[in-house]
Amino acid sequence: MSLRAKFERIYHSTRDGLYSYALRVLRNEEEALDAVQETYVRLWKNIDRVDESRAPSWLFRVCHNLMMDHFRKRREVVDIDDLEEILPSPHEVRGRNIEDMVANLPPRYREALLLRFNYSYSYREIARIMGTNENTAKTWVRRGLILLRKMWKI
Repeated sequence: MSLRAKFERIYHSTRDGLYSYALRVLRNEEEALDAVQETYVRLWKNIDRVDESRAPSWLFRVCHNLMMDHFRKRREVVDIDDLEEILPSPHEVRGRNIEDMVANLPPRYREALLLRFNYSYSYREIARIMGTNENTAKTWVRRGLILLRKMWKI
């Protein structure tokens, strides 16, 4: 099996999900495309070392790291103490769907929820992708859900 064929199989089986993930986390089409492109560049550079069965979680991890670098540059990583300032006012939430509300969550909660509910990753896999421990991944999902409930009730 050639490395090119391996790359193409991985690419075709993951491109839509990875792009959707990046777009939902970054909320900007151009930035999402850049993150996905750089992720696949890194896949190509490491194709001989990547296990095909683990490629999807490897790609999500690489993409996550690229997006976190992007947030650090934009200084958008939000601390839990700043949540009250992030929550939209009641008139901002009315008439929105759940996707809009998820998009307004702090990046780490938004990403944890997307990985858990849209991509069905386990907490262990979320922790590995996001570079944290399993308990922190559970906490981020739980806090994201709490914030969504607050926004829904507003």
